[in-house]
Amino acid sequence: MIDLSKERKAFEKMWIEIGGNPINFTFDKNMYVWSSQEPKDKTETILIDLATRSINGAWAVFLTKEREKQSEIDKLKAKLAKVESGEWVIVPEEPTERMLDSAYSSISDNLHYADLENIYKAMIRVTQENEE
Repeated sequence: MIDLSKERKAFEKMWIEIGGNPINFTFDKNMYVWSSQEPKDKTETILIDLATRSINGAWAVFLTKEREKQSEIDKLKAKLAKVESGEWVIVPEEPTERMLDSAYSSISDNLHYADLENIYKAMIRVTQENEE
């Protein structure tokens, strides 16, 4: 599982200070806020707003990417569990000659090697697409 506290600290290394004023993460809002005194004028207010929006936008993208990575890890772990339990077996992406010979000898005389190879590849492709 992703340690968001650790990831947040890594993210913050890129955004420690903006314009000489530190930013702080607020856990209740799950976002960054400007931690300096009140802005001096309207220009500074606009710059602070743009800076915090940029940081929070980058944080949102960062979190999305981390969640996608974790999702992929979880999917791979689920697949591995199926292999370890014996529910799935690992097969080569390309059928071997021995596999094709075996399949060919077990079916009617109307099929050719090319048909068997296409059938095999289609089965593998469907399995990978459906991730079942």
